[in-house]
Amino acid sequence: MDRTRAYWLCQVAGWSLFHGLQLSVHTENWAPGEIQTTLLTWALRVALGIGLTHAFRAYARRHDWTRLSLKQLVPRGVAVSVVVGVLFTGLKILPILLGPLRRVARSRIDPPLAWGVIGDMLMVGTWMAIYLGVHAAWSYRQAEVDRWKLQARAEAARLDALKLQLNPHFFFNSLASVRSLISEAPRRAKKMVARLARLLRKTLQASDEETVSLREELSTTQTYLQLEKVRFEDRLDWTIDAPESILDRSVPFMLVQTLTENAVKHGVGQRRGGGTIRVEASVEESAYGSSENTGSSESALRLRVANPGRLEEDAGSTRGSGTGLDNARKRLRLLHGDEASLTLEQSGPETVTATARLPPPSRTRAGDTEEVEPVRHVPATAEEPPQGAGYSNGAPQTGTDPSLPEFSRDRPSAPQPERIRGSAQGKDNGKSRTRLLVGPPSYWACQVMGWGLIPVGVLLQNIIEQNAGWGALLETLIGAGVVSGLGIALTHLFRIYANWQEWAALPPRRLLPRVGAAAVLLGSTHILILFLPGPLSTADLPAAWLPWLRAVLDKIIPPAFGFSVIMGAWMTIYFGLHAAWNYRQAEIDRWKLQARAETARLKALKLQLNPHFFFNSLASVRSLISEAPARARKMVGRLARLLRRTLQASDKKTVPLRDELSITRTYLELEKVRFEDRLDWTIDAGEAALQRQVPYMLVQTLVENAVKHGVGQRRAGGTIRVDASVEDEEAPLRLQVANPGALGEEAGAERGSGTGLENARERLRLLFGEEASLTLEQSGPETVTATAQIPRPSAREDRLAEGADERQESTPTPRDSVPAGAGSP
Repeated sequence: MDRTRAYWLCQVAGWSLFHGLQLSVHTENWAPGEIQTTLLTWALRVALGIGLTHAFRAYARRHDWTRLSLKQLVPRGVAVSVVVGVLFTGLKILPILLGPLRRVARSRIDPPLAWGVIGDMLMVGTWMAIYLGVHAAWSYRQAEVDRWKLQARAEAARLDALKLQLNPHFFFNSLASVRSLISEAPRRAKKMVARLARLLRKTLQASDEETVSLREELSTTQTYLQLEKVRFEDRLDWTIDAPESILDRSVPFMLVQTLTENAVKHGVGQRRGGGTIRVEASVEESAYGSSENTGSSESALRLRVANPGRLEEDAGSTRGSGTGLDNARKRLRLLHGDEASLTLEQSGPETVTATARLPPPSRTRAGDTEEVEPVRHVPATAEEPPQGAGYSNGAPQTGTDPSLPEFSRDRPSAPQPERIRGSAQGKDNGKSRTRLLVGPPSYWACQVMGWGLIPVGVLLQNIIEQNAGWGALLETLIGAGVVSGLGIALTHLFRIYANWQEWAALPPRRLLPRVGAAAVLLGSTHILILFLPGPLSTADLPAAWLPWLRAVLDKIIPPAFGFSVIMGAWMTIYFGLHAAWNYRQAEIDRWKLQARAETARLKALKLQLNPHFFFNSLASVRSLISEAPARARKMVGRLARLLRRTLQASDKKTVPLRDELSITRTYLELEKVRFEDRLDWTIDAGEAALQRQVPYMLVQTLVENAVKHGVGQRRAGGTIRVDASVEDEEAPLRLQVANPGALGEEAGAERGSGTGLENARERLRLLFGEEASLTLEQSGPETVTATAQIPRPSAREDRLAEGADERQESTPTPRDSVPAGAGSP
């Protein structure tokens, strides 16, 4: 059912039921000869209720009342309740002026005029509170759904960013080794580049996966160790032990490789004699079964990587060694929650062990587990993937390394965070209980003000009707005060119960029936407590109980109905305020998460650019090692320089065009080593354009696309032209990269060539909105031009960008290396 149909159904059913009950509780309305009058009165009031409230709804929607804050909404709601309530009363009595409808105009049970106006005002206010409360609850639910979607997007994008952030650091270290080997051992350098490319290919193939099987992760680790073996030769040995039964368990992508890289860098790499790295995967004994179930998914997975070395004095169990381990911890927490842990400890006199504990996934069915085979030490060839049994770098394992401790399954895991948070939780629970029972001061202020309207109404009625006697007035006010005090007590008890049962979290379709039943119960209880003791004390029971009961019901039912309406109004206002507050809070959280998601997504897209470019460059390095070692060395050096600049600027969303063109020039110099005389370029940019902010690596992406699809496809090569210009201070930056070539038939203005241009478009949209654009067009018979239009950000955004740049620690670019004006290689 759509919302419009539901609205009209609630309108007709609600007003019909309300006025039907109001008229039916008085038996005189159903006396012979009065039924037709009662039905006409009922129809008139239902029509008035629907018409007036629908007119208010149209007015509220036109002026967008649902977006107002509570401070703005409450005064407007009170004012409209007064106006519409008076109008409702006036329209009810208007037919008195018309003879044929005189009997329909006033019911026999209508209260005095003053009370009638107050009652109609309360009735309209209740309708408004129900309407706005249901709307707020609906909007809150939708905002909550959007919030969780954005939460998932933010966490997924953050995970991608952390995952991709691991790669550049490792490849930067590897490039330094390749460069040193090119002159000394070209064959080893070539072999190392091939394995580096293979590892990068595996990284790209699995880059869309949050987790991989332990089998695949150990295979990647084996490739990494073989790569480092070329560098360290006999100084590096390793063993990898994992039972077949757990090789299909999921682990975070590149987790084991990160731990192993840390062991190589801080262990083997720091010792002249090198050492052995030991990688072990095992499961803890299940809490639900015997040790025979240690291969099941009920058991936590434990990964250990041990290396020779010593921790520094300031190291602790939660200390990581650089970006890699810190990112590994964050990824573990994002994927597995607080139960996952990663510790680094001095497990022996000359041994450092990194231990990752992954909590078990959902419990498997009985019979799905396999018995764990004992760990065997079997030599493995250099290209052999993990096969369950232990394997090494190829050296036969005749025994265990005395410097490496035995891994005991009885070693306790890392302490669980939940065990040390008891005191804080106890304090929070105590505050929650106090708040549940007492309530905040604002709640009590609203209670006193709301229920205080009853004595005020009684006072106004006595003044209007000029009732004589201060004694009678005082007695009436005391009675009204008792009525209000009892109302405060009953509604506060209801509040305690509703908070205990978490009624505010229920959807409207489940909340409204509960509120209706509770309103009838509280209204009836209120009247019974006030009026029942009198009739009971004077009743002649049991001789005349039936006439007495009929008289009591005739006396109690009308006020019970009225107080049920009052209780319903109180509950509607209470839950309506809750829904409005929750909706606003969810809206705030949604925008915060929107910012987090956009930031993390931007970072992931930015980091996604690097591996593709470096993979292409490695193929060129490998082909040059044998043919021209000097050129290969030069190319690796420039590749390392470009990677260093990439890492230095990795936390920036935008950079000045001056810095971006400097990175682009380094890239072109790198490609110049590969293409020689086939590649030329010019860079033209005015001083005003050089100061504009552009997305990080945008120009380099466009130039890389021009080299790949333009110069690289032509035997004679060609010239790449980079132009940047702005017409005035407020005009957008126009950035063009032209290369020789021709677009295919399927190309259009919005077509990109691969991942690079698609990411560039997305980053432009995220940073500069829909006004930014990136097009690719055939601008001449033999010329393809990529054009980016980048609007000028506001002055505030400029100041924020400049402040962010000042906080970054980066190496200043030499003045003579920054392109200014026209330039050529």
